[in-house]
Amino acid sequence: MLTKKVTFGAGFVVLLALVLAAYSNSFAGAFPGDSGAIVLDDSCVHGVSQDSLALILREQYWYPTADSGLYRLPVTLYFLLNYAVLGNAGRPAGHHT
Repeated sequence: MLTKKVTFGAGFVVLLALVLAAYSNSFAGAFPGDSGAIVLDDSCVHGVSQDSLALILREQYWYPTADSGLYRLPVTLYFLLNYAVLGNAGRPAGHHT
């Protein structure tokens, strides 16, 4: 019984190391695609407040710069969590992990 736990634990550690190795080149990279513009330029994700949450819930993804009709609530809330709550701000590495 103990050997199954040790084997599972060792396998998990090896898998985790492989995943980190595979994604390690992204930690120093820039924001991919449109996420840089949203994270760096959208003041709604720079601080948690009643006003910013209301804007995130009410407005479309590219507010106020463009009208795309795109609504990406989970993505925008994720950016808010990373930028304001976890303190990653404009550092891409914190958003990649």
